[in-house]
Amino acid sequence: MIKAGLKKLRFVTLGFLILLLALFPVSSVFAVGLGHGFHGTVKINHVNADIGTVISARVAGTEYGSCTVTTPGSYALIVQDDIDEGATIHFYVDGQEADQTFPFHDGWTTKLDLTVTTPPATYDLTMAVAPGGSGTATDLTNASPYTAGTGVNIQAVAAAGYRFLNWSAPVGTFGNATAATTTFTMPAQNVTVTANFVRVYNLTMAVAPGGSGTATDLTNASPYTAGTGVNIQAVAAAGYRFVNWSAPAGTFGNTTAATTTFTMPAQNVTVTANFALIPPPSVYPTVTTQAATGITTSSATLNMKYTVGSYSSVDVCFAYRKSAEVTWSYTSWVSKSANGTYAAPLSGLTSNTQYIFKAQLKYDSTTIEDTTFQFTTATPSAPPSIGCFIATAAYGTPTAKQIDVLREFRDTVLLKSTVGTAFVNLYYRTSPPIADFIASNELVRTLVRELLVDPIVRVVEATGDIWRN
Repeated sequence: MIKAGLKKLRFVTLGFLILLLALFPVSSVFAVGLGHGFHGTVKINHVNADIGTVISARVAGTEYGSCTVTTPGSYALIVQDDIDEGATIHFYVDGQEADQTFPFHDGWTTKLDLTVTTPPATYDLTMAVAPGGSGTATDLTNASPYTAGTGVNIQAVAAAGYRFLNWSAPVGTFGNATAATTTFTMPAQNVTVTANFVRVYNLTMAVAPGGSGTATDLTNASPYTAGTGVNIQAVAAAGYRFVNWSAPAGTFGNTTAATTTFTMPAQNVTVTANFALIPPPSVYPTVTTQAATGITTSSATLNMKYTVGSYSSVDVCFAYRKSAEVTWSYTSWVSKSANGTYAAPLSGLTSNTQYIFKAQLKYDSTTIEDTTFQFTTATPSAPPSIGCFIATAAYGTPTAKQIDVLREFRDTVLLKSTVGTAFVNLYYRTSPPIADFIASNELVRTLVRELLVDPIVRVVEATGDIWRN
């Protein structure tokens, strides 16, 4: 097999020499040698080189042979001249150096596959701020130039008196254009990324005179950009009343409203809430709690007496609660402009329960109240002469032991609640004619006893441990 290969190589070499003799004069061939022939594949970024791609060979920077690709991905050339034996041959594909080299040997023919890896294009990233001096914009990755699609970490920091607004760029994308620290994806071109800042101004709240109240920035986000609407509120201290708002610049939604808006100017600004002393009245209002009236199982009427003093009007209401509880309930405030009495009806109360209440009066920002009174709602009860009509008719006697069970359940459970009491009262109003009909018909009496009253009695007796406790 080796002998056959050597024989084949000799024929190839001979053919190559005949080709050289045909192409070049004999004197020229023997003057510079036979040269070193190369052939093989050529790929650019792992793809066959296109027709027309130029392959050249250089020794020490001087070109000694070249060819043009005529078949995609294949080449053949001769390196020939007065070249030192063993000198390193460098190959170039369209001017870019190939990954392979080979020593020169006159008279050799070598199969050498050439590959070229083109580095990806990179693009410059320039960081900028607008307006100038408003802050800094930093490429945190700090590795420019970048290839297209590279994610770059960027950060904006505002200078004093400025606030970061957003990022902008003619091309490329941001992870979050309104976040001071975010990412930017490089486009396939040089690009400038700009951090945009906006001028902001301090809002200071003040009161006049000192100690007369409070002035609050409800928005609570100072500093602000010019034109921002800020919610503000003034609260007078005891003995003072709010007069108006004032500021050297900017505009108010309503200068005489304690709660309003202020539109920021293009400068730092102090907004002042102005208060004035309230002259003490010659006579202060009074309020007196009076006994409750009209007390029933679920309702009562609360009473008070009041005076308005030197004030044009006052507001009155009642606070009330069950004696056993701690949370107060309140009636609505009612405005009064002259001395008098006031009564407030309550409903939905719990029967047989003690309540306490007190009268309250409000003028300006002051609330006064009188001592507490108490009352107890009535206890509902069935008339002693009235029994269980239907059960009595069903059993034929009011002394049946089943009727005693029903009476006990009525007194222990039903009459202890508003709903139960209402049910009992409804029963007493509607059941007598029904009971008369049952008592007059033996068959009906038997059916009512066995199908209605007896099952109810059994259920009541079975649950006695629950409702008795």
